[in-house]
Amino acid sequence: MDTNTITDTLELAESGLRATNSVFNIAGRIKSLFQSPQTGSDEEMKALLSDLTLQVADAKLANAELKDKLTQLLEAHSAEQRTLAELDGYRITQTEARGVAYAPKDLPEDHPEFHFICPNCYEDRKKAILQTQGPKMVCGRCATTVQRWFPGTTVV
Repeated sequence: MDTNTITDTLELAESGLRATNSVFNIAGRIKSLFQSPQTGSDEEMKALLSDLTLQVADAKLANAELKDKLTQLLEAHSAEQRTLAELDGYRITQTEARGVAYAPKDLPEDHPEFHFICPNCYEDRKKAILQTQGPKMVCGRCATTVQRWFPGTTVV
């Protein structure tokens, strides 16, 4: 998951908490005005109510932004779980030339959909299909090369 998104989410939560604390402080000041033997002036009450309205709006905004960031985190987590589940369908294998790559667990090598994926990308939790170029395979994502056959071998 993206560390920046997590950091942004925590900052939004902090901002919402600050706004909520301000709301409680202002509400307490309004309450004390009503309980005081001397009634506060209308101007003082209007100023406090105006501050209260602004802080409630700030808290609502921070809450909405927090919900959006948490939704992004949930989507990123779901995508990561799907990727991990997909990568779980592969096993490490050796090619005929003793190169190492990942191959589907449930497909035989003679199946039309059989393929190898890059071992480096697999370790990075990415699925990159290796492309055959003569006796070797090359990853289009990270340029890793895996020897598939020995040069001069005839492939049947």
